[in-house]
Amino acid sequence: MLGSLVAQGDMDLWPVLLLATGAAILGDHVGYIIGRLGGRRAVDAIAHRSGGGRVMHRAEAFIVRWGAPGIFFSR
Repeated sequence: MLGSLVAQGDMDLWPVLLLATGAAILGDHVGYIIGRLGGRRAVDAIAHRSGGGRVMHRAEAFIVRWGAPGIFFSR
């Protein structure tokens, strides 16, 4: 959506890039802090509330099968 506003001239490119980069970094940090402080209980609680328990089990099975190379190449 922001890209279309930039393309139409309603917003400037650099503030949008800075905002998007900052939001991505902040989101990564928040996810890390939740995992670091809350551990497995926090991840399970979030998955349970969002209905993602099945997805979490599939992701864990993927990690067990493929390990770090699987994560790297899936991104």
